[in-house]
Amino acid sequence: MKQYRVTKYDPHSRNGDGAYVPDEWTGFDDIGRTFGGTVLTQAEYDRVEEAYVRTALQMLEANGVHSVVLRGVEDNAGFGSGKLTISDGHKIRVRDMVPYMRAILREHFWGRLEGDHAFVHFGWDYYMYVGVPEACPEFVVDEARGRGVFIEPFVSPYHPEEQEGEPVGPADAVPRRPKTVVGPQHS
Repeated sequence: MKQYRVTKYDPHSRNGDGAYVPDEWTGFDDIGRTFGGTVLTQAEYDRVEEAYVRTALQMLEANGVHSVVLRGVEDNAGFGSGKLTISDGHKIRVRDMVPYMRAILREHFWGRLEGDHAFVHFGWDYYMYVGVPEACPEFVVDEARGRGVFIEPFVSPYHPEEQEGEPVGPADAVPRRPKTVVGPQHS
Protein backbone atom coordinates (compact mmCIF):
# COMPACT_ATOMS: atom_id res chain seq x y z
CA MET A 1 0.00 0.00 0.00
CA LYS A 2 1.18 3.52 -0.81
CA GLN A 3 0.44 6.09 1.89
CA TYR A 4 0.28 9.86 1.53
CA ARG A 5 -0.20 13.00 3.57
CA VAL A 6 -2.66 15.27 1.77
CA THR A 7 -2.77 18.86 3.03
CA LYS A 8 -3.06 22.52 2.15
CA TYR A 9 0.37 23.04 3.72
CA ASP A 10 3.11 23.70 1.14
CA PRO A 11 6.03 21.37 1.96
CA HIS A 12 8.47 24.18 1.12
CA SER A 13 7.18 26.08 4.18
CA ARG A 14 8.24 23.42 6.69
CA ASN A 15 11.26 23.83 8.95
CA GLY A 16 14.03 21.26 9.34
CA ASP A 17 11.92 19.29 11.84
CA GLY A 18 9.00 19.10 9.39
CA ALA A 19 6.80 21.57 11.28
CA TYR A 20 4.80 23.99 9.14
CA VAL A 21 6.02 27.50 9.94
CA PRO A 22 3.52 30.07 8.56
CA ASP A 23 0.57 31.24 10.64
CA GLU A 24 -2.27 29.18 9.19
CA TRP A 25 -5.84 28.18 10.02
CA THR A 26 -6.31 24.58 11.11
CA GLY A 27 -10.04 23.92 11.22
CA PHE A 28 -13.64 24.86 10.61
CA ASP A 29 -13.87 26.72 13.90
CA ASP A 30 -11.24 29.18 12.65
CA ILE A 31 -13.68 30.84 10.21
CA GLY A 32 -13.74 34.56 10.99
CA ARG A 33 -10.27 34.58 12.57
CA THR A 34 -7.22 36.29 11.09
CA PHE A 35 -4.13 34.39 9.93
CA GLY A 36 -1.15 36.07 8.34
CA GLY A 37 -3.19 39.26 7.99
CA THR A 38 -6.09 37.54 6.17
CA VAL A 39 -9.48 36.65 7.62
CA LEU A 40 -10.58 33.07 6.93
CA THR A 41 -13.97 33.33 5.24
CA GLN A 42 -16.62 30.64 4.85
CA ALA A 43 -16.02 30.75 1.10
CA GLU A 44 -12.27 30.12 1.47
CA TYR A 45 -12.87 27.35 3.98
CA ASP A 46 -15.39 25.73 1.59
CA ARG A 47 -12.92 25.98 -1.31
CA VAL A 48 -10.20 24.18 0.65
CA GLU A 49 -12.58 21.57 2.05
CA GLU A 50 -13.81 20.84 -1.48
CA ALA A 51 -10.20 20.48 -2.65
CA TYR A 52 -9.51 17.89 0.08
CA VAL A 53 -12.67 15.93 -0.71
CA ARG A 54 -12.07 15.95 -4.47
CA THR A 55 -8.45 14.92 -4.02
CA ALA A 56 -9.27 11.98 -1.73
CA LEU A 57 -12.03 10.77 -4.05
CA GLN A 58 -9.77 11.10 -7.08
CA MET A 59 -7.00 9.11 -5.38
CA LEU A 60 -9.41 6.30 -4.44
CA GLU A 61 -11.14 6.23 -7.82
CA ALA A 62 -7.80 6.21 -9.71
CA ASN A 63 -6.99 3.03 -7.76
CA GLY A 64 -10.32 1.30 -8.35
CA VAL A 65 -11.51 1.58 -4.74
CA HIS A 66 -15.31 1.31 -4.58
CA SER A 67 -16.14 1.31 -0.87
CA VAL A 68 -14.77 1.85 2.61
CA VAL A 69 -15.92 1.06 6.13
CA LEU A 70 -16.21 3.57 8.96
CA ARG A 71 -13.91 2.52 11.84
CA GLY A 72 -12.86 3.91 15.22
CA VAL A 73 -15.88 6.19 15.49
CA GLU A 74 -15.81 8.94 18.12
CA ASP A 75 -19.19 10.70 18.16
CA ASN A 76 -19.45 12.20 21.62
CA ALA A 77 -21.69 15.04 20.48
CA GLY A 78 -24.28 12.71 18.94
CA PHE A 79 -23.80 13.91 15.36
CA GLY A 80 -24.73 10.44 14.10
CA SER A 81 -28.32 10.91 15.20
CA GLY A 82 -28.82 13.10 12.12
CA LYS A 83 -28.79 12.31 8.41
CA LEU A 84 -25.64 10.13 8.38
CA THR A 85 -25.19 6.64 9.74
CA ILE A 86 -22.28 7.06 12.14
CA SER A 87 -21.39 3.63 13.48
CA ASP A 88 -18.36 1.35 13.51
CA GLY A 89 -18.47 -1.04 10.60
CA HIS A 90 -20.85 1.05 8.45
CA LYS A 91 -20.00 0.42 4.77
CA ILE A 92 -19.87 3.51 2.54
CA ARG A 93 -19.54 3.59 -1.24
CA VAL A 94 -16.79 5.94 -2.40
CA ARG A 95 -19.34 8.01 -4.31
CA ASP A 96 -21.27 8.48 -1.02
CA MET A 97 -18.26 9.50 1.11
CA VAL A 98 -18.54 13.28 0.62
CA PRO A 99 -20.81 14.10 3.59
CA TYR A 100 -18.75 11.84 5.87
CA MET A 101 -15.49 13.52 4.86
CA ARG A 102 -16.99 16.99 5.30
CA ALA A 103 -18.36 16.12 8.75
CA ILE A 104 -15.00 14.71 9.87
CA LEU A 105 -13.08 17.70 8.49
CA ARG A 106 -15.48 19.97 10.40
CA GLU A 107 -14.87 17.87 13.54
CA HIS A 108 -18.54 16.95 14.00
CA PHE A 109 -17.34 13.40 14.66
CA TRP A 110 -14.18 11.40 14.04
CA GLY A 111 -13.50 8.09 12.38
CA ARG A 112 -11.30 6.32 9.87
CA LEU A 113 -12.56 5.42 6.41
CA GLU A 114 -10.91 2.11 5.55
CA GLY A 115 -11.17 -0.48 2.81
CA ASP A 116 -9.36 -3.74 2.17
CA HIS A 117 -6.47 -1.98 0.43
CA ALA A 118 -7.18 1.73 0.95
CA PHE A 119 -8.05 4.32 3.57
CA VAL A 120 -8.72 7.98 4.28
CA HIS A 121 -7.66 9.15 7.76
CA PHE A 122 -8.03 12.58 9.31
CA GLY A 123 -5.78 14.16 11.91
CA TRP A 124 -5.60 17.32 13.91
CA ASP A 125 -4.79 20.63 12.23
CA TYR A 126 -6.50 19.76 8.96
CA TYR A 127 -4.21 16.87 8.07
CA MET A 128 -5.54 14.07 5.88
CA TYR A 129 -3.83 10.77 5.06
CA VAL A 130 -4.75 8.56 2.12
CA GLY A 131 -3.60 5.00 1.47
CA VAL A 132 -4.12 3.36 -1.91
CA PRO A 133 -2.95 0.09 -3.49
CA GLU A 134 -0.76 1.68 -6.19
CA ALA A 135 1.27 4.86 -6.48
CA CYS A 136 -0.79 8.00 -6.90
CA PRO A 137 -0.86 8.93 -10.61
CA GLU A 138 0.97 12.15 -11.52
CA PHE A 139 -2.16 13.69 -13.02
CA VAL A 140 -3.86 13.38 -9.61
CA VAL A 141 -0.87 15.04 -7.89
CA ASP A 142 -0.87 17.83 -10.49
CA GLU A 143 -4.63 18.43 -10.25
CA ALA A 144 -4.44 18.49 -6.45
CA ARG A 145 -1.61 21.03 -6.57
CA GLY A 146 -3.78 23.13 -8.91
CA ARG A 147 -6.44 23.13 -6.16
CA GLY A 148 -3.85 24.18 -3.58
CA VAL A 149 -3.45 20.73 -2.03
CA PHE A 150 -0.15 18.88 -1.69
CA ILE A 151 0.23 15.09 -1.86
CA GLU A 152 3.39 13.80 -0.16
CA PRO A 153 4.53 10.24 0.57
CA PHE A 154 3.91 9.83 4.31
CA VAL A 155 2.84 6.98 6.58
CA SER A 156 -0.47 7.63 8.30
CA PRO A 157 -0.09 7.83 12.09
CA TYR A 158 -3.48 6.08 12.26
CA HIS A 159 -2.52 3.02 10.20
CA PRO A 160 -0.53 0.40 12.11
CA GLU A 161 0.92 -1.42 9.12
CA GLU A 162 4.21 -1.37 7.29
CA GLN A 163 5.04 1.01 4.46
CA GLU A 164 7.92 -0.04 2.23
CA GLY A 165 9.22 -2.30 5.03
CA GLU A 166 9.29 0.48 7.67
CA PRO A 167 7.10 -0.53 10.61
CA VAL A 168 4.86 2.14 12.05
CA GLY A 169 4.31 0.16 15.24
CA PRO A 170 1.41 -1.56 16.94
CA ALA A 171 -1.93 0.20 16.96
CA ASP A 172 -1.76 0.98 20.66
CA ALA A 173 1.66 2.63 20.20
CA VAL A 174 0.26 5.24 17.79
CA PRO A 175 -1.80 8.11 19.23
CA ARG A 176 -5.32 8.01 17.79
CA ARG A 177 -5.43 11.73 17.01
CA PRO A 178 -1.93 13.23 17.25
CA LYS A 179 -1.58 16.98 17.51
CA THR A 180 0.63 18.25 14.69
CA VAL A 181 2.67 21.40 15.21
CA VAL A 182 1.44 24.05 12.78
CA GLY A 183 2.79 27.60 12.97
CA PRO A 184 2.30 30.16 15.69
CA GLN A 185 -0.93 30.52 17.64
CA HIS A 186 -3.65 32.20 15.60
CA SER A 187 -5.18 35.52 16.52
